Amino acid sequence: MRGRPLHHIALGTPRVEVLAAFYEEVLGLKRIRSHQDSTNELRSIWLRSDTVVLMVERTAYLESMEHEPLRSGWATLIFGGTFDPLALTQDVQRLGGAEDGATDYTYYFRDPDGNRFGVSSYVFEDNA
Repeated sequence: MRGRPLHHIALGTPRVEVLAAFYEEVLGLKRIRSHQDSTNELRSIWLRSDTVVLMVERTAYLESMEHEPLRSGWATLIFGGTFDPLALTQDVQRLGGAEDGATDYTYYFRDPDGNRFGVSSYVFEDNA
């Protein structure tokens, strides 16, 4: 099992269409498939980047959309590439997201459900 590439990331939300549209527009991910459940209601939308599939899956509403402080486990989805920070920030805010900090290479945001994601221009060297 060594050296296997990341296949997909699943992100739960009670608002599949809203969150999928957010990532389509903000990050330019391409919608490749959608699935309905046995009652013909939307269950998931799959979005593709150059390297991974983001599966936005329907889940029940949370009691609160407030997120607890960072704990162990998955914390942030980070997408790579070149980007215009000002335009990206404006798109995120226009579509219901928010800024959430920055480093020298990465800008962090919250999507409309409060999930943290970032866009990074850091390039890994082959010998790192």
